[in-house]
Amino acid sequence: MKSSQPSIRENHYWRIIKRHRFLGTTVLILVSALGIILTAQRNPVYEAQAKLKFRSSSFNSFLTDNNQLINRLYRLINQDNFINTEIEVISSRPLIEKTITSLNQETETAQPIDVETFRNNLKLKRVGYTNILQIKYQDTDPVQGTEAVNQLIVNYLAHNIAFNQEEAKAREQLIQEQLPQVEQKLQQTEKAIRKIQEETKILAPQEEAMILATNLGVLQQKIAELQGQIANVNVQSAYIRNKLGMDSKWAMVATTVSQSSEIQEALRQLQQLESQLAEARNRGPEANPLITKLKDKIALQKQLLQQKIQNLAGSQEIKLSQIRKFGSIQQNLTVELVKLEASSLGLKQQITYLLGLEKAQQKKANLLPQVLQQLQQLKRQLAFSQADYESLLQQIRSVEVMKNPSLSNVRVVSYATVPKKPVRPNYIDYLASVGLGLLAATLIIALAEITDPSLKTIEEAKKFFGYPWLGIIPDTERLQLLNPEQLELDPSLPRVIVRDYPAVSASESYRMLQSNIKFLITYKELKTIVVTSSVFQEGKSTVAANLACAMAQAGHKVLLVDGNLHHPIQHRIWEPIGDREVSSLRRDRGLSNIITEKVDTRQVIQEIFPKLHLISSGIIPPSPATLLDSPRMKDVMDDWRKSYDFVIIDTPALDLAADAPILGRIADGVLLVVKPDNLNRSKASFAKEILLRSGQNVLGIVFNKINTQVEPKNYFYHVLEERPEDPSQPRLIEQSREELWLAISRMSRESQKPKVDLTPEEILATPVGELQKIVNYLQQDLEELTQLVREQEEELFMQSQMVKKLQKKVNLSRDIDRSFLEQQLAQEQEHKNMLNATLIGQRRNLEKKQQMLRQYRQALTAKQTQ
Repeated sequence: MKSSQPSIRENHYWRIIKRHRFLGTTVLILVSALGIILTAQRNPVYEAQAKLKFRSSSFNSFLTDNNQLINRLYRLINQDNFINTEIEVISSRPLIEKTITSLNQETETAQPIDVETFRNNLKLKRVGYTNILQIKYQDTDPVQGTEAVNQLIVNYLAHNIAFNQEEAKAREQLIQEQLPQVEQKLQQTEKAIRKIQEETKILAPQEEAMILATNLGVLQQKIAELQGQIANVNVQSAYIRNKLGMDSKWAMVATTVSQSSEIQEALRQLQQLESQLAEARNRGPEANPLITKLKDKIALQKQLLQQKIQNLAGSQEIKLSQIRKFGSIQQNLTVELVKLEASSLGLKQQITYLLGLEKAQQKKANLLPQVLQQLQQLKRQLAFSQADYESLLQQIRSVEVMKNPSLSNVRVVSYATVPKKPVRPNYIDYLASVGLGLLAATLIIALAEITDPSLKTIEEAKKFFGYPWLGIIPDTERLQLLNPEQLELDPSLPRVIVRDYPAVSASESYRMLQSNIKFLITYKELKTIVVTSSVFQEGKSTVAANLACAMAQAGHKVLLVDGNLHHPIQHRIWEPIGDREVSSLRRDRGLSNIITEKVDTRQVIQEIFPKLHLISSGIIPPSPATLLDSPRMKDVMDDWRKSYDFVIIDTPALDLAADAPILGRIADGVLLVVKPDNLNRSKASFAKEILLRSGQNVLGIVFNKINTQVEPKNYFYHVLEERPEDPSQPRLIEQSREELWLAISRMSRESQKPKVDLTPEEILATPVGELQKIVNYLQQDLEELTQLVREQEEELFMQSQMVKKLQKKVNLSRDIDRSFLEQQLAQEQEHKNMLNATLIGQRRNLEKKQQMLRQYRQALTAKQTQ
C-alpha cells in the first residue's frame, strides 16, 4: 500500500523552497512583472480565418467506385494523408510566392514579405475528424491578413484545377496503355479454361463430383454383393468335396468311368462271380475246388476291370473300390459341384469387371480436385480481369468528365473576413510571463542552494559535527509575545522566555534541554558547563540564560557566570523589566574582579531568580584569555562546584577568542550552540577543529533559533500562534505526534516539591506530618515515573520497528532515492539511540526513587510506632 505522506524527494525540494522563499518570491515578482509589462506593450496581432472542404482525390475514387468495401477502406486509411498532403501544398514555396506577388504586400520597414515570414504567420489545421481545413493568418494589419488568406485560397483553387487536369491527362494515357494488356490477359484466361475442360471432359466439376460419388457407391455395393455370393458358393463346394472325398476333377473322372457300359458290364460279371463264390462257400468247405476256381476267376475279373478303369481314367489313378462305391448320389453331387465351380468362376469375372470400372471412376475422382482448383483459380483470374477491364473502361469515361475545368475536389466553406478583436496579447501570453518568472525563481533558488556554504538544516549540522544533540530551541524572534511594559525594550536584546513565558513551546524546549543534561549525570559528574558557539549571533547567551532559569525552576541551585569578557550581555538580559535605568545589576564588579583582585565570590553574586545567581563579567581586561587561564580561575571553579548544583558559564564564540576552550578544559563539559542556516561550513570546521585539538568534553549540541516551517523532521511538538488572544498567556497548540518529551517535561516541574534529599539525621528530625507529605509526593512521583518508563518502552519499540522498515526500504530502493532514505534512516537511528539512552537513565532513576521511597516509609513507620 502506498503511503499518503509526501515522498522524501518532495520534502527535500519543499525545504529548499522554504529556505529561499524570499529570494524566489522577489525574482518571481520581478520577472513576471517585467514579462507582463513587455507583453502589454506589444502591438496587437489580428487573425483572419477561412475554411476549405475537401473530398477524396477524384482519380483515386475512380479506382474504387465499383467496390464499396474497397472504397470505404481506402477513404478511412488515406483521409488523414490526403489532408496532410494538401496542407503541404498550400504552404509550399511556389504557392506562397505567387500569393505574395499577387498581394504585393510590404512590411513596416518597406521590405517585401519573405516566404518564411509568411509561412510563420500562416497556420493550417484540420477541424476535428472532418474533411474541413482551417486556414489562419496573423498580421498586425487585419485588412492585410484577410487579403492574404483570400488570395492564398484563390491561388490554391487555380493550382488545384490545373493539377487535376494534368493528372487526368496522365491517367488517361496510363489507362490506354493498360487496356490492351488487360484484354489480352482476359482472353488467355478464357482459353486456358476451355483447354482444361476439353482435356479432362469435365465441364461442371461440382456436378461431376456428385455423379462420381454416386457411381462409386453403387459399384462398391455391387462388388460387395458378388463377393458375398462367391463366399457362399465356395462354402457349398467345400462341403461337397468333403463328402465326395475328392475334388471336382476326380469326381468327373469317377463319374465318366462309372457311367461307361463296358465298366458296368465288367462290374456285373464280377458281382455274379462273387455271388457264386458265396453260394459255394455256403454248400461246402473252403478247400472245395470249385471255390478255388471261383476265387481265381474273381481275381482275374478284378484285374481286367482295374485295367479297363485305368484305361478310361488316363493319368488319374482310380481304384476299383472307388468305382464300386461311386453311385448315383455321388454322381449327383459331382454334377452339383461342377455347377458351383462354374458359378464361382462367373462371379469372379463380374467382380474383375466391376473393379476395373471402380478403378477408372476413382482415377477420375482423384483428378477432379486438381481440375476443380485449376478451374476455380482461372475463373477468379477471369473475374479479376473482367473487373479490371470494366474498371478501365469506367475510368476512361470518368477521366473524360474530369477534364472539365469547372470541377474540383475542393470547396470554399467560408472566405476570411476582417477580424475586429486581436488574438494577442492574450491571457496565455500573460501566463507565459508568470511561467517565465517561476522558471527564473526556480533557477535562482537552485543556484542559491548550490552556492550556499552554510549548514542549512539540523541534520546537516548533526552529520557535520558528529556530536549528540541535547535540545532544539524554536525561533522566537517572529513571535509577538511582549507584555505592554516590554514594548520599549531593545528588540535585539535576548529574552528570558522561561521566566517570562513559562507555558510556551520555547520554554518547554529549554526544560527538555535541562532534563537531557540531567540524564547525563547518570554516567558522570556534571556541574560546570561552558556554553559557546562557532560564530557570533548564534544565541549562546540566550541559551545560557534560559537554561540556567529552567534548571532553577526545576529546584536546582544554579550559578550563571558571564564569562564573555569581550562583549558581556548577561547583566542586560536579567535587568528588571520596566526599571532598567535604575537596575541593581552591576557589570563593573564580576568575574574579572574575582580573578584579578581576589574578591570574595559572595560580594559579586547577584540573585536574579529564585535559586539562580548571576556573576557578571566585571571590568573588561586587556587579555581575557590570560586571565581565564590562571590558577585562580581553577580554584574559583572548584569552590562553585561545592556551592551549586549547576554552574552555567556564558563564553565568547570560538572564532572570536580562545576563552571557551580555556574554560572548557577546567569545566565538566562544553555545550555547543548551533544555529543552522547561519553557520558557514568553514567556520564550523574551524570550531570543530578547535574543540578536537583542545580535547574538550563536548556534551552535545543545542540547535537554536530553528524555523519550524523549514526543518524536515517533526522535532517540535508545540507551536506558538503569532498573536495570542491573551498577551499575558500565549495560547499553546498541541501537535502530539509523540509523547516522550512531554513526559520528560512533566518531571521538570519540581519547583513546589518538598525537599527529599535529606540526610539520615535530618530524616529522624523531620516531623511525622512532613514525612507523610514526602512519602505521598514520592509515591505520586514514582507512579508518574513508572508510567513514563512504560511509555518510553513503547516508544522505543515503535521506533525500532520504524528503523527496521526504513532499513528494508534502503535495501530495496533505487540509487536515485537511496541517499535520501539513508539520511532518514540515520535520523531515525539516532532518535532510537537517544530514546534508548533516555530509557536507561529513567530506569536507574526509577530504582533510586523506589529505594528512596522505601527508606522514607521505614522512617515514617518507625515514627508512627513510637
